[in-house]
Amino acid sequence: MGRQLIQALQQAAFERGDRRIVLSAQRSAEGFYQRLGYVPEGAPYDEVGIAHIGMARSFENL
Repeated sequence: MGRQLIQALQQAAFERGDRRIVLSAQRSAEGFYQRLGYVPEGAPYDEVGIAHIGMARSFENL
């Protein structure tokens, strides 16, 4: 279900004309996003006591 949700959001962003998606992922979900083509950007950081990492994906590899 998570994969389908992300794919629908990606499609909506593409249709809107976006060229890139940037998100803040909990480190425990980093592998999930990597399997969907997102790559980590920058250093990990703490957000409300939970480890996060910035991730991005361009539509060139969608």
